[in-house]
Amino acid sequence: FAIVMASLPLIGVNSYNKYVLALPFDFDTGLDRAYVAFMLLLNGLGFFTILVCYISIYRTMMGSPAWKKSDYQVARRMALLIAVNLACWAPVAVVWLVAAFTKEFPVPLNDAKYLAVFVFPLNSCANPFLYAIMTSNFQKDLLA
Repeated sequence: FAIVMASLPLIGVNSYNKYVLALPFDFDTGLDRAYVAFMLLLNGLGFFTILVCYISIYRTMMGSPAWKKSDYQVARRMALLIAVNLACWAPVAVVWLVAAFTKEFPVPLNDAKYLAVFVFPLNSCANPFLYAIMTSNFQKDLLA
């Protein structure tokens, strides 16, 4: 499935060479807009599936007689990581979905390069710090 979806721009459905970072976000035809909308909605569905799974894990852990205080810390870390992931990717997805459904790019293309360069890697840059900040050893070292 992934190979087929990634290959579609190579055979004329959308294009990899119009926008920064070689992302297939061309909106010239209805097929292009449908491709972008489908890809973004599929990505959103994946995110919400993961969110539902994490909530299910959390609810299962809370109902268990083996629930400990350390489990609560793990659940809190998990919730923070999900929230940061959503906060980092939601603005990007909203911009592209608006462009797909309105035929207009809501951010000037000159500014889109900043969005791509600074926002796309933001989540990847934030995760290691979040993992470190949430550990008790880091917090002890910080306060020492």
